[in-house]
Amino acid sequence: MEHALRDELLALFKGKLTRPTALYLETCARCGVCTEACHAYASMPLPKYAPAHREEVVRRIYKQYFKWHGRIWPAAGECKTLDETALDELKEAACSCTG
Repeated sequence: MEHALRDELLALFKGKLTRPTALYLETCARCGVCTEACHAYASMPLPKYAPAHREEVVRRIYKQYFKWHGRIWPAAGECKTLDETALDELKEAACSCTG
């Protein structure tokens, strides 16, 4: 992925990153309680359609680029580099979610 495109996508991410969203990314325990309320998961009950699974891609990108430990030591913080694979996973997550 080109650096200019990655920088543009990260700027877009940062523009959409509100305090409540950041708080959610920090506090979600990935317990799966939200799965029962998810219409996408109810219609296709596969683990990859569970809300916590779809959100995990976003959380790992957030940790990589917006948390200090992700910039210093990404391997220790469950981080994900924004690359073509991550974009494919984000597309899959977005297209399988109605909310």
